[in-house]
Amino acid sequence: MTFFSRWTTLPSTTPRTIAMPNNNQTIAYAAGASLAAITLVYVFAPSYIFDGEDASSSRRKKGVVGLINPGNDCFVNSVLQALAGPPKIRNYLSARTHYARTSGEIEELNGKDIPLLTEHLKNILDQLNEKPLQRKTITAEPFLRALEKKYGQTIARNQQDAQEFLQAVCQKLEEEFDSGKKLFLGPHTPPNPGPLDSTKSAASSALAAVDVQLPFPPFPLAGQLQSALTCRTCKFSPPRPSTTPFILLTLTVPQKSSTTLGDCLDTLLLTETIDGYLCSSCLIRHTLRSLPPNSVHVPALQLALANNPEEPPEGTPLLRDSCPRVQISRVTEIVSYPPILALHLSRSIYDGGFGGRKNSCKVNFPEFLEMGGILEKKKKYKLMGLVTHKGGHESGHYECFRRHLTAEDPFSPTAGIDVKDDIQRASADVQGMMGSSESTDDIGTTTGSNSSSSVNVAGRPSVSTTIATGSADSEESSPTGSVLMPIPSLRDSAELKAQAKSMKKKKKRKHKLENNWWRISDAEIREVKTKDVLSMEKEAYMLFYERVEE
Repeated sequence: MTFFSRWTTLPSTTPRTIAMPNNNQTIAYAAGASLAAITLVYVFAPSYIFDGEDASSSRRKKGVVGLINPGNDCFVNSVLQALAGPPKIRNYLSARTHYARTSGEIEELNGKDIPLLTEHLKNILDQLNEKPLQRKTITAEPFLRALEKKYGQTIARNQQDAQEFLQAVCQKLEEEFDSGKKLFLGPHTPPNPGPLDSTKSAASSALAAVDVQLPFPPFPLAGQLQSALTCRTCKFSPPRPSTTPFILLTLTVPQKSSTTLGDCLDTLLLTETIDGYLCSSCLIRHTLRSLPPNSVHVPALQLALANNPEEPPEGTPLLRDSCPRVQISRVTEIVSYPPILALHLSRSIYDGGFGGRKNSCKVNFPEFLEMGGILEKKKKYKLMGLVTHKGGHESGHYECFRRHLTAEDPFSPTAGIDVKDDIQRASADVQGMMGSSESTDDIGTTTGSNSSSSVNVAGRPSVSTTIATGSADSEESSPTGSVLMPIPSLRDSAELKAQAKSMKKKKKRKHKLENNWWRISDAEIREVKTKDVLSMEKEAYMLFYERVEE
């Protein structure tokens, strides 16, 4: 007997004749209602269990998708799991893939048998962000085959470096970002300047192209470093500092027992002294001192020294061999902060011809990282992923720690309600009920026997609520006489308080859940806390910080 027939078929001993004429309809109605109730429980109970108040139960702790490791692919799996965490990465991949589909770029690439790696990465990260009702594992083979096609060679399946794999992936992703940008800016490229536009610089043309809004955000891991050199002898600095793009910042870990991530960043970004440098300005000065005052080269060299020593006049002999080398200072800073700041802790130590060994220095890293110079606004980053390495320099095992992101409960009665906006609208309604001919400035605070209270709601200007008592003071305080303010009903106030309380609980619960992380390895997936992640000081290898919007 099937599941449904048990509820619709009567037993064989039931009499054929029923006394009440409506019993058949009653029994049919009861059976239908039972089926409807069972169906509702069967369909909605799993979603409620996983998305409701019991979201932190042991059943949900298994709700993360794993990756199959057919051999030595832990370096691949750990990187993909780390990329699956930050939402800004997935937002970029979705927008870039959507543009490729709508612009016909994918069809053109498919005709050439060239995969769009952005689309393949989006697909696998979408799968890794599913919430399965039971244990689920997938394979990274489709993505790896697409990556191999992009490079035209096979990826070795022996033990590889996770940092090198991430660099290889991001290099192709950034190339696809550039190709999409060129495809979109093609018809928007400004024409070449004519004779009348000769005063316009190439920089202004480039700025005009940048002003065009792209249909997808910038590549989220792309940033830019800038290095400025200063001669410590003549104080000359090149007018154009050198810039270097980066996707993954490599930080050197010192050879000591412990350090901090801030110290590693300071080593990269603070002032560095370099010896034995040939300064362009010092070279011209040295040449001028060696030439006779009436030399034909003196005026040209003096002009170059005043304008740009790095562009000396052609055909002028410069005494490079006899010019003394000087000491310079190099200041490196980040001039373009990426939405996702990926940091690589280089732990390799090479001892001459004896090969390499691993640096086991403990690196203390924070959950929240502030970046920026002393005179600029700080950029705040939040730790979203961590790749660790256990083992030696030539072998070992990679693991990934991924922050447990929470989504809004779709069955919550307050889902999508912004209590702050509701309170502001309620305050505006109160002001509107006082009459459109009177502004809040007319309803000022009163003196004397008037009872006055000032309330500041959600950062809005305070509105003074005045209760008239019929005194002369109250009449003088307003050009229209005493004003009786309508007071919101107790029911509205109670509803707002209930909503605010509910949102406060939800925020507290969300903060508690975001303290949970997935520790993902080939053997198991289990839930840990933030303190457990921050304790991986000896094993930390790559960190992924997402910029916090202010």
